[in-house]
Amino acid sequence: MGIFDSLRGTPSKDRFAKMLIQALHDAGDTRQIEYDAEEFRLLLSDDGDDAGFINLANFYAQFCQVPKEHRAACLSGIVRGCLSHLKGLPDEYEDARPDLRPRLWARAMLEQMRLQSLITDRDAPDLAYEFLGQHLAITLVYDLPESVRSLSREDLDAWQVTPYEAMEVARTNLAEDDFMIGKLGDSLYASVTGDSYDATRVILLDVIRRFEVKGEPIAMLPNRDYLLVTGSEDVDGMTMMLDLAEKVLQEEPRPLSPLPIRLSGDEWLDWMPPHEHPCYARLRLMEDRYLYEEYGTQKGLLDKIHETHGEDIFVASVMALEKQGDMFTCAVWPADVLALLPRTRLVALMQGPDSPPLMVAWEDLEAVVGDLLLPTNHYPPRFRVEQFPSESQLETLRRRAVET
Repeated sequence: MGIFDSLRGTPSKDRFAKMLIQALHDAGDTRQIEYDAEEFRLLLSDDGDDAGFINLANFYAQFCQVPKEHRAACLSGIVRGCLSHLKGLPDEYEDARPDLRPRLWARAMLEQMRLQSLITDRDAPDLAYEFLGQHLAITLVYDLPESVRSLSREDLDAWQVTPYEAMEVARTNLAEDDFMIGKLGDSLYASVTGDSYDATRVILLDVIRRFEVKGEPIAMLPNRDYLLVTGSEDVDGMTMMLDLAEKVLQEEPRPLSPLPIRLSGDEWLDWMPPHEHPCYARLRLMEDRYLYEEYGTQKGLLDKIHETHGEDIFVASVMALEKQGDMFTCAVWPADVLALLPRTRLVALMQGPDSPPLMVAWEDLEAVVGDLLLPTNHYPPRFRVEQFPSESQLETLRRRAVET
C-alpha cells in the first residue's frame, strides 16, 4: 500500500511514522532514520553521527485533524519543516535579519526534548529562548515561505549577535507583519490571522494595551493560531474565552497551554482568579488536567533516564482524587526512599506499607518541611526528597491533615 492509499483513512501511529520516513526519503533526505515506537519519534543519524530526532506527536495530531483531501498537502508541509536544515542560513546576520521571528512553544515540549536526549545520549537542540510565564517559552526562528527553522545559540554565535538582540529584531518584524484582530461580543479580543503567529502576538504589548478590557489583560493561548484576551474583572468575557479555549483544545492540533496569563506592567505572569470567582473552578480543573498529563509524560522519561544510568530514584506519580464533585491532584511520599515529588494539591505521606496515609495540602507541607523539599531543574516542577519528616514534624502535619 502506498502513501496516498494511507491518506484515505486515519493511519495508526506506526503507519504514520512509516509514511513520513518514506516521504522524507522521497524528498531527498539522505540521513539514516530509525523509528522509536515507544517514544513515538524518529532518531536521525548521518554517516553514523548523531543528527538529532523528530518528535511525532504534534505532527500526527495535525495530520489526523485535517480533512482527508488535504492530507497529502499536510504531509508535504511536515516534510518541508523536517528538511529545513537542508536550507542553510545566510552567512551574514544582516541577510537573515528581515526573516527572524519569535515563536511560542509549550515549555513541556522543550523539556521533553531535553529529557529524551539524556536517555539516548544525543544532544538536545540548544535553542535560544526566554520564558513567558511558567508554562510557555519564546524561541527564535528563521522564517521563509517554504520552511521555518529554529535558531540555536550556535547559529546566533556564528552571526555574532546575542539572543536578546535577535529577539528584539524578531519582535519588531512580527509587529510590522500584517495581522487581524477580531472582537467577540463586548470584551473578548482574538488574533485571527491564521499564520501560526497569532499566539506569539501576545508579546506585542503595545497592541494588547489598546484592547478595551475591564481590569488587567488576561490572555489564553490554546494553540499557535489563537490569541484570546479579555479583562480580569469581566466574568462574561472570561466565560466566553474559556468556552472557546476548551473547544480549541479538544479539536485543534498542536496545543500550547490551557492556562491563563496576566499582563502586569511589561511582564506576563501566570494567573488564577480568587476562589470566589465564577470561573475559578473551571480554570483550576483545566490546570489540574494539564499538569496531570505533563507529569505523566515526564515520569515516563525520568524513569527511563534513571534506568539507563542505574539510579534508584522513586519518581512519584500524580493521581487524581475526587471529593464532593471536586478534583484534587495527589502524590505519595514514601518513607526512607530517595524520591522526586511533583507539586500536587495534596501529598500522602506513607510511614510504612501498613500505615494509613497522612494527607496534607502542599502549602502546609511547604510550611512545615520546606527545607526537605529540594528544588530541581525539572518542568513541571519536582522536588528531590532525601529525608522523611521527623516525628515532631509529622505531628505538626497531623494537626493540619486533610480528610479524604
